Amino acid sequence: MSGLRPGNRHVMLLWAASAGNAGASWIMLVAVFVYVLHHFSASSLAIVELVGTLPALLCMPFAGAIADRHDVRRLALGSMTVQALSLLGVLVVLRVGLWEIAACYGLQGAANAVWPPARQRWLYALIREDRSRAAANAAIGSVSGVMTIAGAALGGVLSAWSTSAALSAAAGLQLAATVPLLALARPAFQQSAQAGGALRSLHADLAEGFTALRALPLARSVIWVGISWGLIGGAYNVLLSAYVTNDLHGGGLLLGVFTLWMAPR
Repeated sequence: MSGLRPGNRHVMLLWAASAGNAGASWIMLVAVFVYVLHHFSASSLAIVELVGTLPALLCMPFAGAIADRHDVRRLALGSMTVQALSLLGVLVVLRVGLWEIAACYGLQGAANAVWPPARQRWLYALIREDRSRAAANAAIGSVSGVMTIAGAALGGVLSAWSTSAALSAAAGLQLAATVPLLALARPAFQQSAQAGGALRSLHADLAEGFTALRALPLARSVIWVGISWGLIGGAYNVLLSAYVTNDLHGGGLLLGVFTLWMAPR
């Protein structure tokens, strides 16, 4: 967290919450992949991944507008709580069937889609100077790389021991991610905004966003590139997991090693 003032407690708390959230997601991902491939097939895993990812994709266009209209503290805590319950749900339905696993996976992803815009609104309410915001964004941005390594490694070790243990750890870590958020106060700017009057309707904001997309080809290109990259990344994860599990006869530990090796540096 270089570049931040030592006393910047707010950013450190948001960083800790983000780290717990990302780590729990990685542990769950490795655990679910290992379990499905051991008991079903690569095509079954592809279905689980697709069904589990779609709710998050559908929620993303609305997440920012929702964060503009509601108390971001409640949204963030709600996101963390629903994700923890979803992870517990995966654990409970683990031996029930694929569709139940995919449904809990999808609920977790949908709840997680609300977290980044809520966190960003919260961050900017606490950090007002542009220079400090740049340092804070850099610190928050480091979570992805750090937790790809830590989360994949821990997920691999726990999955090699027990899928249930891995999912229990993921749920516990997700709940622990709420603790730093409880230490942060509600953003003052939202209190004044809500006292000053109602914001525009959600429909109006969404309509304005789609109008802007039609007028800005570069913005449309960025979105299509992001969607394509997501599809390619999902297919790559399924193929890599199937290769490690089926062809190399590995388990969670080896999958975690491959994930670390192929992670962006």
